[in-house]
Amino acid sequence: MKPSASRAVHSSLFAFRGDIRMVSYVPKKKKSVVLISTMNHDRNIDETHAKKKPDIIKFYNATKGGVDQMDQKSRYYTCKRQTIRWPFALWMNMMDVAAMNSEILFSAQHLTYHSGRSDKRRWSYEI
Repeated sequence: MKPSASRAVHSSLFAFRGDIRMVSYVPKKKKSVVLISTMNHDRNIDETHAKKKPDIIKFYNATKGGVDQMDQKSRYYTCKRQTIRWPFALWMNMMDVAAMNSEILFSAQHLTYHSGRSDKRRWSYEI
């Protein structure tokens, strides 16, 4: 499942164990994308396109919007700093997620808070 120079570009490897399916897809040379799923239990690959992506990757790409929105929202006002201590990096990430969640909860309770704002750069997303 690891990337190697011998694997062809746009090739897929599948592994099955009970209800779990694992796929390793090679989008570029010496790179691989590994995903685990419990939803689909077959080896469907989209042969109509040149990239020949498995269905599990197409499903992930179609439904990954929440993670991307969270990353975008937390990027505007982050407390992250460059550090070599992983507990500190984890703590700063938790603070960013907590700040974003508290802003969402506050906005849900005070619906008129964002109304009439002209500073679109500061509030670049709608809840």
